[in-house]
Amino acid sequence: MEGRQLRLIVLYADFADLAETVKSLSPKELKRLYSILLKEMTQVIVDFGGTVLKYVEECVVGFFVLPAAGWTQQIDRALLCTEMMQKVIEHSISPMVQLEGLPVIGCRIGIDCGDVQVVKIRVEGTYTEADVFGDIVNLSKKISDEAESGEILIGKSLWQLLYASHKMRCEKRKGLVRDGETYDLYSLNY
Repeated sequence: MEGRQLRLIVLYADFADLAETVKSLSPKELKRLYSILLKEMTQVIVDFGGTVLKYVEECVVGFFVLPAAGWTQQIDRALLCTEMMQKVIEHSISPMVQLEGLPVIGCRIGIDCGDVQVVKIRVEGTYTEADVFGDIVNLSKKISDEAESGEILIGKSLWQLLYASHKMRCEKRKGLVRDGETYDLYSLNY
């Protein structure tokens, strides 16, 4: 394994209540629904300069590298990406899947920043895969779990880096308890 350390903004987009919905779908309907969701959400992340890390169950995990210089632009891109993801779900995907007789889909997003190890895992003779390891990946998932459908929740580490204009669009929410302390979360009004 090879690795390097980076500071990333990690977003976890969880398609709210999809696990229950898929139980009632035929394999063809399920394939169509996932095809629409993953294609559209992947395109939004890429369009804003992010990278899709992986798909986990009914979630898309993406990231934006936070460089030493120019990091404010990456924060802006990441926040705009999350807002666009919600708008695409509401105004494009939900109407599209409803036309096909499929249930309406919601999305809850958790986003924060932190240090990770990017590791290339080589399995000799078969494949090479890169993955990201670090507390921020798990934390972003926990933050998305706290969000309601249609909500974007920002973790404290990212919120502290925001310009005042972004902070003014945030409302403090209940926090997560981590290591015996409360980790603040902020709902982004978009």
